[in-house]
Amino acid sequence: MSSAKHVNSLEFIEFIRTRVADMLCNAGFKETTVYFTYILPDGTGSEIAYQNGELHCLITFLTCNNDLGILKDWVLIEYAESLHDAQLHMYVDGCMIPLDVDIATIIAELKHEVKEAIKRSSI
Repeated sequence: MSSAKHVNSLEFIEFIRTRVADMLCNAGFKETTVYFTYILPDGTGSEIAYQNGELHCLITFLTCNNDLGILKDWVLIEYAESLHDAQLHMYVDGCMIPLDVDIATIIAELKHEVKEAIKRSSI
């Protein structure tokens, strides 16, 4: 199933978010709420992240240009090495995958990225 026709659909974004959350839970992560030590400029004081030991994982959906300057929708996975870093919203980029590829590819690439992040953090 190609996701290209669904990009920008809130239902599709929620579907991907749910699949990613399931994948993270299957990899040993637990959903948690991270309360920031300060309020972000947009007024946000907390966010949902996924935690495995000290490693915190944040999933974000965004729209930005690709290398060719074409506006695309993406899913971004980022990491914080500790709760303190997560509370300071100090996440390090993991990978960014376009949402116009098929769902299986999105999940496979994110799964590979998460496995590598777990190895790097020695969980």
